[in-house]
Amino acid sequence: MRARWSPVIVLVVFLADQLRAAELVLLLAIWRHGDRAPGQLPYPNDQNSIDAWPRGWDQLTNLGMKRSYELGTFLRSRYAGRLFSKQFDHKQVFIQSSDSERAIESAQTVMAGLFPAEDNRVWNTSTGWQPIPIHTNGYGREDPLLKPTSYDCPLYRHVRDSDVRRLAKKMDKRYGPLFDWLSVETKLNVSFMNVKKLADVDIEASRSEP
Repeated sequence: MRARWSPVIVLVVFLADQLRAAELVLLLAIWRHGDRAPGQLPYPNDQNSIDAWPRGWDQLTNLGMKRSYELGTFLRSRYAGRLFSKQFDHKQVFIQSSDSERAIESAQTVMAGLFPAEDNRVWNTSTGWQPIPIHTNGYGREDPLLKPTSYDCPLYRHVRDSDVRRLAKKMDKRYGPLFDWLSVETKLNVSFMNVKKLADVDIEASRSEP
């Protein structure tokens, strides 16, 4: 019996053959900031406090730094010496961040893993770190690339607010019993409009906080 090739398999084989002959000329890497602390105390009777987050609300955590650094080492192992040099060269690599502290710090930590100080780049023998420029669009300025929602459009705001009010009315009716239960457990008057405050509970859970 003759073998029957699936079109999908044929396509995959064709693409794999083309990729072998291709040359990588550009890397565009996009990532969010690393793990952060909650933006505020998630709910009134939360057992945690600001003391659980030494760097403060909404700031990058040690886990966020670790994972960002690991991303940098991964990018180095995969592309350094192939697509760009192992030593940082501002003509080859450009780093841009949104103008938030946790995003800038994440970019710095990724760069620490991607371009450690080596050979004639070592300026301090007690650390393998070297400064790498992180560009932003400027403090308080609109950022069409990394934060398009920073633009103030009255028409958009009007349409959005109108849609949100209609959706909130619908969701409060549908999930009323759940919101009532959450209100009792958290001592937060939960509704569709503020239930997102509880999302940061996931951050606490990832750290095994009570």
